[in-house]
Amino acid sequence: MDPSVSSIYSSLSDLVLSERIFKDKAELLFKLVELMEVHENMVGPGIFMMIRPRGFGISLITQSIIKLVKACDERDEFMLNSNPKIIDDYLLHQNNPLFVEDNYHSYKNTTRNKTDLEIERLKREYKIRDELKKNSTEEQEIEAIKSLYNLPQRPVLVIDFKHLVAYNAKSFRDSLMEILQEQFWINHLESHQSPFMKPKVYFDRLLHLLYEKYHQEIAIIIDNYDEPFINASQFDKNEQDEAVLDYLDLLNVIKYHKASIKWVLLTGHINFALASETSEGLPLVQDLSSNPMFAGLFGITKTDLIELYGKELNKFAENQHLSLDSYITRLEKCYGGFLFADDESDLRNQTLPKMFNPASIAHCISNNGRLLPYATSGRYKFLKKALLSNPKDLDWLFGKDGQDPLFSDSIELQVRGKKLGTLLLQLGFATRTKMTVNQTSTYITWRYRFDYPNLDMKKTLEYILADENNKPDITTPIDFEHEDEEEFYQP
Repeated sequence: MDPSVSSIYSSLSDLVLSERIFKDKAELLFKLVELMEVHENMVGPGIFMMIRPRGFGISLITQSIIKLVKACDERDEFMLNSNPKIIDDYLLHQNNPLFVEDNYHSYKNTTRNKTDLEIERLKREYKIRDELKKNSTEEQEIEAIKSLYNLPQRPVLVIDFKHLVAYNAKSFRDSLMEILQEQFWINHLESHQSPFMKPKVYFDRLLHLLYEKYHQEIAIIIDNYDEPFINASQFDKNEQDEAVLDYLDLLNVIKYHKASIKWVLLTGHINFALASETSEGLPLVQDLSSNPMFAGLFGITKTDLIELYGKELNKFAENQHLSLDSYITRLEKCYGGFLFADDESDLRNQTLPKMFNPASIAHCISNNGRLLPYATSGRYKFLKKALLSNPKDLDWLFGKDGQDPLFSDSIELQVRGKKLGTLLLQLGFATRTKMTVNQTSTYITWRYRFDYPNLDMKKTLEYILADENNKPDITTPIDFEHEDEEEFYQP
């Protein structure tokens, strides 16, 4: 069933970072960076979070953000190119209004119903248009796009906790120190570590030295920020509390570096609570995961899928004695249906982008189009532990109107009650399919309906819930003739 991990990662990288998908997501990336750049926070740097289920290539997209922002420094071999391919693709393929003739009348029309930020961007757009008409070079056009979207180049500190491995509070602290020490080496900074130094002190020193080196505000991207929590959740209670305290105290250092940090982006799969009774942590984090502006930033659409793999899909359909349309419909039922934002009219009119899971599509393409529950290959260690202390009957979550906005909640290490629903939503096992707004003269409430996004996630959850000696067969393609399609959302 499973090709090698390296081949699937390569396929996922090719898919998520393909030219076709790159150029469609370029403007969303520009908008994301611009949002973080213009954000003003009186008490510290702007701190943002973006989570997506496993397989959506969030780390790969994060690499694109790094390339987009990171300043080029000839003295530092680790600095990345400040003119990444994503900008070139955007210029080559997008019908950008910068290059379209216009006049004052249409300018007034385009500013209607726009936010102040969008109007300001339009003003900058019109201001630089004349320069672009004068036989501008590609480099000048790239700089014009950057100036349009407020994309200053700045030093970027990238911390990835993906490979943090620990077995108790001490090894957890040691692993944090090792990851920080690597950043001293990468940034060519002197590292003076004492045996009793805590991670928060070491991190504070790192930030001070970076500011002394660059003399400007830096950006920080913390990828797989949730891995330390997942790792610590496997410890006994006392060790767990000690490890989480170390991690939250480390993150808390960021709050006190307003002068040296412009913004921080936390990326991962689970929205964990970033403050506790014993540590202030990061109490003010802006979660962008449900922002409608970025609903289509991660994952691929049906249009993307057809344009990228049209020939392969035709071949797979013929091999399975299906029409192309029928095969694509089955693909959507298996791997599509993810919604990452909500609006009453959008849900009713089906205008929100419904996304496919790129990892499952990469698996499917590598397996000659066989429709298997590929999400079962994912790591769900934290979910499996949470399910041990909760009832296995999840009927209360799926297919019921009137639910709270569970997707916006944060998770504690001990998952209880409706928080299990929150965890399942964040990991992609459920998705919002309906929103009801109740408004009176004194209050307004929003209620939701949640369903399985597709058969892949439905069967994967069934596989996780099943006893070890009674696991369902995941090597046989999904049988659509006997599958109850009413059990998951079909738009």
